[in-house]
Order: sequence, then structure tokens, then C-alpha cells
Amino acid sequence: MGLQILEHEAFSTYLVGLIGSPAVNSDVVLDTVLEVLRRSNGAFLIYEPAQSAAPGLQRTLVAVTRSMQNMLPSLEQRAANPSQLDDDDARRLARWAEVAGNLIEAYTQLLWLDQDVSEILLRFIGACLMVHSRVAQAVSELWAVLKDAKRDGKLPEGVMPRILQRLVEPSICSFMRFSRFDVQEDRADLVHMRSAQLDILVDMYCVAAGTPEAQFVLATLLKRMDQAESAGDVLGLEVVWYAFQGIAEVIADEPNVPDAYHVVLRSVVKVVAAPAEVSSTGAALLRACGPHYEHHLQAHLPPAVQWLMTRVEQIPVEASETIQELCGYAGKLLLPFVEEFLKAVVKVAPAAPSEVDAALHGALVGIARNLPADQLPMGFAQVCQGSAESLKTGIDTSSDAGRMMLHRILCRLLRCDSVMEQAGSSQQGIGPTPEARTASSCLASFLLSCWTSLAPPCQQILLAAPVGKDAAKGRPIFEYSDVALQVNVLALLRRAGRAACEAESADLAQQLQQMLVSCCQEGQLAVLAAMAQMAESPPLAQNYVLPQLELVSKTVLMHLQKGGPAEDLIPFLDLCSSLAGSVGDTLFASQHLAPLSQLCIAALQSTEHEVLKPVLLFLQRLLTQRTLALSDGDVSALAQQVVGRFQQWPRSMSGQIFKVFSAMAESAMAMQILGSMFVGLCIRWSEEDHDAIDALNDNYKRGAYAVYFWHAAAALAQIHGSSRLFREIFQETSSGDFGIHIKDGPLFRCHTRILDSSGGFCGKVRQFGKLMSRNADHDEIPAAKDYFKAHGYTRLLDDLQSIQFSQPIERSALNGSIASKLGGKREDPLKPGFSTAHFIGGTVGTNKRADPFFLAERYEIQCDCELMAELLRFIYCGEMSFFQGEAHNDKANEILTQKMLAICFEAERFSVDALYEKLLSWFGRRSFYVVGELNFADAFYHLQHYEHRATEEHSRNVLVQTIASDMVSSRDQFRAVTRDSRWCSLPVYFVETILNYDKLPIVSETEILSLIERWNATADKDKSDIVRLLACFRPSEDSKMAMKNWLCLMGWVDDSGNVVSIPGLEGLEKIISGKATKGKKPRNCKSADVDVRDYTKAMLENYHSDLQPEGNEDEIDATFFHYHGSKVLAQGCSFNLGAGDRLLQADVLRDSGISRLRVALSEPSSLLWNPEHEVFVGLSYGEGKYFGFLCSASAFSGIFSVRALASAAPAPSAPVHLTGSGNKMEFDLGLEIQLHRVDLVVTCELSCIFKNEYLTKERFQISHDTLVNGPGLRYQLVGTGLEKSRVLVNLAWVSGGGPSNDKHVDYGPIGFVEGEY
Repeated sequence: MGLQILEHEAFSTYLVGLIGSPAVNSDVVLDTVLEVLRRSNGAFLIYEPAQSAAPGLQRTLVAVTRSMQNMLPSLEQRAANPSQLDDDDARRLARWAEVAGNLIEAYTQLLWLDQDVSEILLRFIGACLMVHSRVAQAVSELWAVLKDAKRDGKLPEGVMPRILQRLVEPSICSFMRFSRFDVQEDRADLVHMRSAQLDILVDMYCVAAGTPEAQFVLATLLKRMDQAESAGDVLGLEVVWYAFQGIAEVIADEPNVPDAYHVVLRSVVKVVAAPAEVSSTGAALLRACGPHYEHHLQAHLPPAVQWLMTRVEQIPVEASETIQELCGYAGKLLLPFVEEFLKAVVKVAPAAPSEVDAALHGALVGIARNLPADQLPMGFAQVCQGSAESLKTGIDTSSDAGRMMLHRILCRLLRCDSVMEQAGSSQQGIGPTPEARTASSCLASFLLSCWTSLAPPCQQILLAAPVGKDAAKGRPIFEYSDVALQVNVLALLRRAGRAACEAESADLAQQLQQMLVSCCQEGQLAVLAAMAQMAESPPLAQNYVLPQLELVSKTVLMHLQKGGPAEDLIPFLDLCSSLAGSVGDTLFASQHLAPLSQLCIAALQSTEHEVLKPVLLFLQRLLTQRTLALSDGDVSALAQQVVGRFQQWPRSMSGQIFKVFSAMAESAMAMQILGSMFVGLCIRWSEEDHDAIDALNDNYKRGAYAVYFWHAAAALAQIHGSSRLFREIFQETSSGDFGIHIKDGPLFRCHTRILDSSGGFCGKVRQFGKLMSRNADHDEIPAAKDYFKAHGYTRLLDDLQSIQFSQPIERSALNGSIASKLGGKREDPLKPGFSTAHFIGGTVGTNKRADPFFLAERYEIQCDCELMAELLRFIYCGEMSFFQGEAHNDKANEILTQKMLAICFEAERFSVDALYEKLLSWFGRRSFYVVGELNFADAFYHLQHYEHRATEEHSRNVLVQTIASDMVSSRDQFRAVTRDSRWCSLPVYFVETILNYDKLPIVSETEILSLIERWNATADKDKSDIVRLLACFRPSEDSKMAMKNWLCLMGWVDDSGNVVSIPGLEGLEKIISGKATKGKKPRNCKSADVDVRDYTKAMLENYHSDLQPEGNEDEIDATFFHYHGSKVLAQGCSFNLGAGDRLLQADVLRDSGISRLRVALSEPSSLLWNPEHEVFVGLSYGEGKYFGFLCSASAFSGIFSVRALASAAPAPSAPVHLTGSGNKMEFDLGLEIQLHRVDLVVTCELSCIFKNEYLTKERFQISHDTLVNGPGLRYQLVGTGLEKSRVLVNLAWVSGGGPSNDKHVDYGPIGFVEGEY
């Protein structure tokens, strides 16, 4: 209501009385006070236009401050001794702290308008900060509010210094008191609270930046640090380090660092013995100061590195990574100590994990890379001397110890090379940077020195087991495993190939060539990726790659003949592409080209993006060569393979496909061959292949080979000879005998013989049309040209060429005399069918002229004129102009979609079956990529609605087949349909048809459960219908548990798995036992016919994301991932959430729109929800940045609370409540991402929805860069307080941002331009 009732005298008097009484501590009164403070006129005056505060509000403010003043003595006493505060008092004071925080946020001007009130508020907040952690969190927004007000220039001078002087000490005292690791708090809650309080402290420093108060903040922290050092309190010291770490991260880009850091860094290196968490914080502080060591903290660098080396055993990863980073920032300062440091590393590293060992050697290279250029190879070799000695002693790859040693050596080399390559600040231009060339020279020199001892064990590892597809280009893995060992061997070989290329090392190239060819002959094709790197250098390609190409080609061909998968060709195709770019002229004129063309033909059979990309690049270069060592038959085979297969390739390849066709158009040999086969191809090419025809046409009609294209066009015209008669139907003098008269529109004079060739068109015109006189008086019928102009049919106007010459003189442009215009209309006695009969005299004795244009039949049809003309165009010419329509904006896409739908309905109505099927094919295969996701979804639901209006059964069957299979055959189309809010309106039989589709592009069968949940989003479906859909679920060993969890969540099975006796669940037992889907295999989107890739399994098998191919930008198309730490446990939509687990959406939300997610949480192991268990449900938009709702049980069984929680304001808001069962809650999470504002800020609104009613709406803002270029937004769920318990989580998309209502689009004139016809 906006609480305008405060303006009423009686209410304000009553509220003031309550505030002054003991009842003020009740939740109801405090909630009312909060609402008054937030919403009354006069709130936020510093940001809003000036308003006059109501007298009632003024009295309320006075009463609130007076109550705070009365509480101050006891509150300050408890702040001095917080242990006396029990939980009830803490909760009550937290509410009062919230009142104080809202008072300052809404009425910031109180801090300077009234000195007494300001003093009360600052004293009260200072005491709240120190009294209890829960109370301190309630005022955590204070500094964020003050920072915004200062930034916006809303604070008068002198206000901020006074606030800082009063609140700095209490804030730091609160931070020191409640952020220690020895407080009695759950560790997860403590870490969360520490992070939140650090944000407060950093905000406070940012507010004070540039003023003496900033030094006051640092001095106060130093004072606390001295007290902790004097008392030997390392945990208190750690809190101070943590505060300075947060400030250091903020000032990382500043040119100077405060002098206080000299004292703090000395305190870190003085600590000898401390718990691991203290050492970790010290290492993090040293790392945060990294950018300043080179200039302002030089004296602290050697002691910092020495201290970190003493902590490697305690915190190995943190210490080693920090050492490497410090040496990278200021390694030149450590050159005098490099020998001493090397000895320490040689002593410590071998006993440390391999990733720690690699980081320490990387740190040594970070120092050594500052040596003079001529000394760098020697310095690199000295750092890796231990690895060289280990290799010389021999590596036994048959033992675990030998393989671990080889993995350790590879990790050292890869890390050292990476650090060396990142030296300096050279900008990347054309070719490698000087730093990259230096790194390559160092690596090449070292590899040559130990190649004879390194190559054999690497070759043994590669030949010991098959290598996964992703491993061929995988990033190095520093945690040991057999898979990691193979990945690192391949990574080193690729880097060696690039080093030979950049360092122009012929010796390394020769050694590498021998090993790679040997591995290839043994069947290991993944090593060819290293040869592809080497082939980028023309000299190396000419001398070391081309001579072995014939042997490699035969080996690859034999591999394919033995049934090897096409994806194994990827490294070889990369090699071919590199050779084509470096020595293309030599390659294409050599004898190697014939076997390469055969392999290309085999590769073109694939539909995988990774296979097609290099082979199309190779073909593009091949077809643009003037001289080829190929016969016409080989070129013809390649051209036929491209033309015959390209429509089956992924849409993501469209750019490369266009370039290949363009290359064909520029190739004389290819064009001569293609010209002869073009006629036959055009006859059988379907409508979705017009992209290729357009690509050829754009190049043909300007080139010397236009004759081939026009020869093909002429052949098509002969095949469709009736097309020459199409333009005749618009003329009065047409030879047509079948009249189709559009109601209130023109008459089309068609030819019965041609119309009969289409099937049942004439019969449907007779069925739906109104029989009219066979004589047509064109003086009473609108002329086609005038009608088309009036309605903006620009495409049809192109078909009216020379129509003016068939018009009578009265309507001709030649009739231009003034007399003819003034004389009025006079009937022509010579026109066909003229009669002297009139109304009075009748027909006796009259004369009538013969009418050669007398029609055999004439029918009036109620149909859109443009649609009927396009139907007739297809019957006559075999084409329809809407297929060639180009839409350049959203409005044009909507219009095109509506036109295609309308003509599809008319094609079915008038039995133009060929067009009907072609249109359905367009909707199923092309429309998504032509008109976009939203219009595609509109088309889907319009077509489904039209199902019941189909006039013939076979038409309905084809329509259902298209909608339920073709339109959901790709993952993108499937998502557009199922995430639309109209999904829940589909009839059960139709949803069943879709879910039974064998090639449904789902990642796993668990998605079926989510689709059923989304279909029942409004909770209005019968149980029997849901059971009917559950029969579409095809369980596997992995998905059976998800099915059981889902049914438990629904309450349909008990803990033993038995079906509960509820009406409507008949048949559920057969589904659970698997009898209902016996013989049907579970589906997944890795099917060869579905253009979707599921990388989830590869991630789990290959240490998660470490094996993703370099440059691979494909998105993982699952719904949610289940993480424990950084490890992926599962993916899907149903999970058991435990302690330390989190659920994260796989897709990233980057566009404006609306989505809605259904969340069901339950604890089936207990009858009632454990009050200690809380689940955060919300959004993540970066590391440590989140916004959402904290869900937990209330004090009443079956009633749950939801509180808003944000990383910027970690204190939860006041709860809202929803009902559920004793151990289950269910609600919807709605997200609206608005368009960004001019200041590049994006406002988002997150809402909690229960029974289709909004419980609460919370707004937050992120930057446009974070949304579009940064982490974006992802749904996230995290449990707290779970310990050994688990929460069953079920997630389902209710809607995904699609249009919620059918849209009516006026698909009338599009850009008509007046002209002469």
C-alpha cells in the first residue's frame, strides 16, 4: 500500500506509542517500523526530488531514535562483554540493528542535519558492530550505502571524516572479534562471515581513500597487529593479515603501496610455527602484494620467498604457486640468490607433489629469464638439470615409480617453458613474440641434449594404450594419472614441434620426425598434431614432413579401412591444413595429393565439427590452386562429396561451406565438372539447400563461368515448362479456363491441366469456393496491378511485366486525354461478351459479341490474395517466393514466420501436398536458423494448434510427425520448445509422442523427468497422465536412482521403493520395474544423427575440464552439474545435495529475458526438516559473488522461510513464508534480466513464487560487462549445516524466456516502393 496510512494522525500516534512501549521489541512492530522507514514519503531524499515529510513520519523518527538512546547504556555494556548475550537477545538486537541500518540508508541526511540524532545513531551502530556476529551482519550494508552516497556526491564536506572517526574502531574490533578461526562457529559459516566482514572493511577503506582517515584505518589495524604479536596470538595476527590482503587486492593497480605494508610483511616472515590456515593467509597476503615487489617492496622479496619455502611442506600448493608468482613479478631482484634458491628447490621438490615440483621449477625460470639473452639456454638447462640426470639414469615405464618420474619431468618442462614464454610485455602481432622464440630456443636446446633418453619412454607411453580424442589437444595435467601422463607427452610433443618451427631447429625437427613417424606406423595417430605444428614452417615442411607424407597417408588409410573412427583423422587433417598453408603449391602439384583426396572424401562423411573444419580448409586451398596433380575424376569425386553431403553438416560450418563453394566457383576445373552435374543436382536439391545455390550464384553470375549456371537454369525452365504460363494468369487475356476469384480481389485465370498436376487442388477449390458466373466482367473486378499496389505485394508486382498492354483502352496509360477523363465512363461495344440487352428491354432481339475468354469454371475463394498467388506460383513454377525471403530484423522475422505458417495452412487446406511437405521440412530443419528461437517456438505451437484443423488424416499425421520429431531433433530447437511457457499447455498425447521420439536430443534420460515436471508446472495435470508420460522414461543403471528420487519427491513410492496406494498410479509398477520400456535403449545426445555434443562424460573420465581441446568453444549442453569442491559428481536435474556440495547451471545466462525454475527440496530420510539445514537457491555471477534466497524451516512444522541473501550484503533479509509438507518445500524461482541502461548497468529481478503468487521480489544489479563478457549469470544451489545429511533436490525449467502469449502480426506490406509497371 506504500504505507500512506502513516499520514493519518491516529495511526501515527498509535505507532509512536508502540515504539515507546515494551511492545516495540516484537517482530510485528519492528516489521512495521522497517516498512515505514523504507516506504514513507521522505525516504531516500538525497536521491529523490525534495518532498515534505509527513508530521507522523517525523514523530516516528523521533520515537525510534529515542528508543535507541534508551537502549544504548545496556548495549554498550554488552558490547564490552559480549559473552553475556544469549541467542534471543542477539536476535532482538539484530532486528534493531537492521532498523538502524535502514534508518541511515533511507534518511542518510540525519547524519548531518541533527547533531544529537547523528551521535545516537553512530554510537548505536558502533555498539551493534561489537556486540554479536549476527547483530554486526545486520548493519553490514552501512558502508556500501555510504560509499555510494560519497561516489554520487550526496554527502556534505566533513560528514564522512566524522563517521569514520566514530566507526572505524568498532568495525575493526568487530572484524577481529568475530573473524577468528577459533570462534565457535560452523567452518563454512565462518568462512562466509569472514568474507562478508572483509568486504565491509575494504569498503570502509575505499570510502576513506585519499583522506587522513585512510591512514587511521591502517593505523588501527597495525595497532591490533601489535597487540596480537605481543600476546603471541597467531590467530589474531592472521585476522589482521586477512584484512591487509583484502586491501592489497583493491590497490593492486595503484602506483604506490601504503607504508603500513612494510610492517605487515615483516610480521609475516617472523612467524615460525603456525596452523595451516594461518600460513595460507600469510601466503595469500604475500601473493596479493606481488605487483608491488618490483618497485616499493623490494627489500621484502627475498625474506618472503625464504619464508614460503619453509611452508612448502605445510601448504604445498599455496606456497609453491605464490613463490612462482612472486618470481614472475620481480624475478630480476632474485638473480643474486638464484643458486641458493636452486639448491633449496632441488632439496625440497622431489618429495613434493608433481604440481608443486613444477611450480617451484617455474619460479626458478621466472628468475632465470632475466639473464642476458646469450645465457638463457644455459640457465634453462641448469634449472632442468635434475630432470636431465633422471632421464640419463633411465625411465622404466612398466613400473608406477617410473611413470610417476616421467610425469614429474614432463610437468617441469611444460611449466618452465610456459613461464619462459610469458616473460616481458611484448604485444602479440603477426608471428611469435620474441619471448616465445626465446622460450622455443631454450626448450629445443634442452630437448636435443636429452632426446635419446626422453623419446623412448614417451613413445612407450603413447603406444601402451589408446589415446582419447580430447587428449590429442588437451592442456597439461599436473596431477598424476595414466591419462595425465599421455596428455602431457602429447602436449610436450606439440610444444617441441612448435619449438622446432620457431627456433628453426633442423636437428630437433629430424629427431621429432623419426619418433612421430614411428608412432604413426604403430597406429598412434594423435602424434600427428605435433607434426602439424612443425609443418607450419615451410623449410621444415619441405625437408622433414613432405618426404614422409606418403607413408603417413597410407597408414591413416589403412587405419580407416580397418574400421577406425573418423575422429581419429583430426590430427592428420590438421597436418594437411598446415601443409596447405605453408607449402601448398608444392603439395598440390605432388603425387601425395591423390591419397590425400581419398582421405578427404572419407572425412567428408563425418558430421563432427572438429573433423570437418580442417578438411574444408584444406579443400578451400586445394580448389583455388591453378595446377593440381589430380585427375578430373578425383576433382569430380571431391565436388560430388561436398555437394551431396553439405546439407547434413552442422550449421556452425556454414561459413566454411560458403568459402568452399566460392572456391569451386573460382576453379576452372571444378566449374567444368560442376556445370555438367548441376542440372541433376538442382532437380533433387531440397529447399533447405538454397544457401549453396545462392553461394554459387553470387560467384557465377559475375565470372567467366556464368554460362554453366545459366545453362542449368535453362534446363530447370525446360523441366518446369509450365512456369512460362504463370505470369499469364494475372492478365484478362489469359488462355486459362479455370477462374479463381479472390473475394473483393482480383481474378486469376488458371489452366485446369496444370492445376490437375498438383493433385487435389481443383477439388478443394470446388469444395471451399462459391460457384460464380463463368463470364467475368473485369470492369467490376479490381485490376491485379492496382490491388497489388494497394496491399503492398511488391514481389507479385514483379510478375506483372507488360500487363498494361493487355488492358482495355479505358484503363490503359495511353488513355490520357482530358476529354476522356471529363466524359465519364462509357461501355465499349467491341469488348468480348458485350450485349445490347438492358433491364427494360430484356434480351429479345439483342446482339451479343462472342467472348473468347469465357471460363469453364469460376469460383470465389475467401483467402488472402498473396497466399493464393504463391500457391499458384508453386503449382506452376515449383517454387515459392517466401523461401527466398531475407529478414534483417526481429519484426521482419515475425512477419516471415506468420507468412510461412499461413501458407502452410492454406497448402494443406487446398491439398498442395508437395508444398505442404516442403514447408513442414522448412519448419523442421531451417526455420530455427532463419527466423530465430522465439519465432521458431511460436511456429511450433501454432502448428500444434493447427493439428485439429487439418482437413485430411494423412496431412495431420505428417504434421504431427514433423512437430514431434523434426522440430525437436536438434538440441537448440528442443530447448526453444520445452523452455517455452506454453509447454505446459500441450495435450498429454502430444507430449507423449515427443518424449517417445527415439532421437530426442537429451543428454540423459533424467531430462525426461524434468520435462514432465515442467509440463505439470501449474500442478493441474492428472496423476494418470503423468504416469502415462513416465512410461516414456527409459531407465539405465545411472538413471534408475534419479527416477526413484523423483518418485519419492512426488510421494508416490515409499522408502522401500513400493508404489503407494493412490488412485491414478495404475501402471507405475511396470514403469519402475522396466517392463513398460523393455527393449528400448536409453537416449543421449551423442547420437550420430543429432547435432549436439555431450562433453560431460569426457570431462569426468579425463579429469574434468583439463582435457577440453584447445580452442574448443562448444557449450556443454546439460542442465545442472553437481560439484563437490572442484570435482564434478553428476549432471542432470535431480541430485542428492550433501555438505560441501553445490549445484551449478551448465548454461550461462547472458541475454535479457525471463526464466522460471521450479525447485523442490526434501529430506526423505526424516519426517521433519532439520532446522539446522539451510539451502541457498539463487544466482552466481563470479567468484564469491551471489544473490538469491536462503531456504530453511521455521519454528512451525510444514512452514518454511525464505530470506534474501547477497554476497554484497551477507545478512539475510526478513523472511517470507511458504507452506509445504513436514520434510519438503517446493517453489518457483523467477529471474528477469532487463536491458542494460546507458551507464552499462543491468538490473535483474529475482522472485520467489509459490502457487503462482509472488512471495517476494528482490532486485540486484550487475555490470553489462559481467553479463556479456564476464562470468554471466548461473543458477546455483548450496547447502549449509548438512554435515552427514543430504537434501534431495529436483529442478525443472518452467519457462526459459520464450513468448508467453500468441502474437498477432500484421504481415502486410513490406517496404513497397512506387514505380512504373
